[in-house]
Parts: sequence; C-alpha cells; structure tokens
Amino acid sequence: MRISREWIAHAFFTLVEHGAIRVLDALTTLVLIRILGGLHFGMFSVYQSWVGLVLLVLPYAELSLYRDYGTLKATGELGPQLATFKTYNFIKLALAAAIAMSLALPEKGDIYSARISLLGFAMALPLSQSFYGFMRDPLRFERQQHLVAMVSSVQKICLIGAMIAAFYSYPGNVPVLFGGAMAVYVVFAFVWAKAARNVVPRARQSLREFAGRLKKIMRGTVLWIHVNGVITGTVLTLDILMLNAVKADLEEIGRYSIALKAAGFFQLIPMALANSFGVYLGKWQHSQNPRKEQKAMYALVAVFSAMCFALFKVAYHFGMPILDFIGKHKITGDAFTRVMQYYYWQMFGLMLMSAAFPLSTYLGARAPLKKITVQIFIPWFLFAALTYRIAAGHGLLYAARANVVTYGALCVGMVVFYLVNRRTFEKGKGA
Repeated sequence: MRISREWIAHAFFTLVEHGAIRVLDALTTLVLIRILGGLHFGMFSVYQSWVGLVLLVLPYAELSLYRDYGTLKATGELGPQLATFKTYNFIKLALAAAIAMSLALPEKGDIYSARISLLGFAMALPLSQSFYGFMRDPLRFERQQHLVAMVSSVQKICLIGAMIAAFYSYPGNVPVLFGGAMAVYVVFAFVWAKAARNVVPRARQSLREFAGRLKKIMRGTVLWIHVNGVITGTVLTLDILMLNAVKADLEEIGRYSIALKAAGFFQLIPMALANSFGVYLGKWQHSQNPRKEQKAMYALVAVFSAMCFALFKVAYHFGMPILDFIGKHKITGDAFTRVMQYYYWQMFGLMLMSAAFPLSTYLGARAPLKKITVQIFIPWFLFAALTYRIAAGHGLLYAARANVVTYGALCVGMVVFYLVNRRTFEKGKGA
C-alpha cells in the first residue's frame, strides 16, 4: 500500500486535531472540576455514564461513510445521503432534548434546573459532534483535515471561554453555564456549514424520499455500526455506572472519573492514526486490495503495540503531576494514593484496547457488521457488565482493575474472530 504525501498530511492533521481536542477536553474537564462543587461534578460524571445508554436509541448515521463514502461519491448518491443525515440530525436533537427533560425529573432534595442543566450538558458534548457530522466527515474524506482540526479546536476554545465567562458572571449558577455552552454549539453549526460548503453537495428531497432513504440506511450498515459504537462508548464508562448502582460515594466517583479522564488522554495518538486508516479504507472501498490492506493492518498492530507500551511508561512516570494538575482541590491527602492506583489500572486497560485499534478499524470497514455485533460486541458487553458489577461490589480499586480484564477480553475476541474469518477477507468478501 503506497502512502502518498496527502495521506501523510491527513494523518498529521488528524493527530493535530485529536491532540488539540484531547488537550482542550482536558482543560474543559479541569474548568468543570474548578467551577462545579464536588456533588455537582459527581452528578455530572454519573450523567455522562448515562449518555452511552441514551445514544443507543439515537444512531450516528454518518458512521456509514467510513464504509461507503467512495461508492456514494462515485455513483452520485453522496448529496442525497448527506441531506438525509442533516434532516435526521435535527430530529435526533429534538428527541435528545425530550429524553434529557424526562431523565432529569426531580428527586427529593434536588433542584430540577441544576439536574437538567448538568444532564443536558453531558448529552450536548457528544450530540453536538454528532450533529456536525454530515458537514465535518466529508471534509475528512476529501483530505481537508486541516479545516477540521482548526474549526474543532476553535470551537473547544470558545466553549471553555463561555464556561469561564458564565462562572465569573454568575458563580455557582449551573443553568447559566449550560446556556453559555449551548450558545457556542449553535454558533458553530453555522461555522461548520461555511467550512464545508464546497464538499457537501446540495440536494433536495421530499419527506417521502427522506423516510425511504433513512429506512434503507438504518437497515443497512448504520444499525450495526451504531450498536457496536454505543456498546464501546457505554463500556468506557460502565464502571462508573456500576459504582453508582452500588451506591458508592459520589465525590469518590468524581475522583475515579478524574483518573479515568487522565488515562483516556493517552489514547489520542493511537486514536488519531486509527482514524486516518479508517478514512483510507472508506475512501477506497470500491477498489479495495485485500492483501495489501491486511499487510498494512499487521504493520500498524505492531507499531501500535510498541507505541502503547511507550505511552504506558510515560503515563506511569508522569501520573502524579498529571493527576495533581487535573484534580487540584478535589484530590487531597490519602485520596491521592487511591486515585493513583485507579489511574494505573485504568491506563493499563485502555492501552490494551488502543493496541488493537488497527484490527478493530479493519474489521469495522471490511467484516460483516452484523456478525461482528453478534459474535464480538454483544458477548463483550455482557461480560463487561458482569465483570464491572462484581468488581464494583468490592470497591473502586477492583472496578479500576476490571478495566484490564474487560479490554483484554475485547482484544482476544477480535483476534479470534479475525483468525477464523481471515480467508474470507483475503478474497475480498468480508463486507
């Protein structure tokens, strides 16, 4: 597989985007830690763990582009497909708002406005990115990753600025904080539209055409891509959900969440490179070369394994200053020793998962998605839920250790699936 300068540039700006977003996400978390009280931050952490379950009924349709973009563009179907995504995303936002208001129904002693604001903010973080997908993702496939990196970074900076302004203007007022964040999301919907105007074909369609196309999309690859993605996203915070289920202390869950966010920061390099590999596979889906793709995947697995080992060593060495910086005023005294232990085990598990990114990306682009869901992700989710539930009953440290078991099981499942079906992929019949 020959790698052109354009793809090297794409990988570089993807890495810049992921790096900038991770840094800015860390700053966003840091700002939230500083401006929210311990109880409110614990509530926010729990609500974030709910989001994966809520998104189960709100598929991210644009994920299908990672399998079909090249074919859609070659057949002239890209414009109508993106128009369908746009209409569907508006419907999805309306449903998300209704779900947030329902889930935030007041409990004894709680203020409804604070609950719905925290839940709305937790949902807005992933849903805003989902809404922009029909404009942002075509930029990736047309190798205008520099625009994606720039707009994404500026948006995050504006979000942080809005939160800080809301805090200093109205200290402790959670609804004002949520309102400031929503204003940023609305403004950047127009910014993304401007940035993508040359790569998103204009297309009109009737309501009947929209319904027919959406039905076809959902019955095809989107359903299974979505289910697999939601399962992965849910498992990433399933330990927090289980800790809340066993009534662990909310402030300690908040500290646990800080450690998990710090560990997740080190996934940015493998995640960015895996994304570029996925874009490559999607763009050339209509003219694939199975053997060359497999060789590239093998090479990337080796590179990612070495990279993740190095990242773990760096994370281990700098764990104390990182947690001290992120968790200032929230982690003190004996709590710091506990959080360090959470962090090391969480980091170990996430690096196991990251080393398998090239394989998971390849399977997502070339393997039968329904088969992946039934044979890998559903059994893995059930295993993870049972593992985290048992571990959470023994305390937060056991929940942290369960990350290694959970992500190790995913890696084993994907390797076994690939080895069993390898001959099919070699013949180009995987999808």
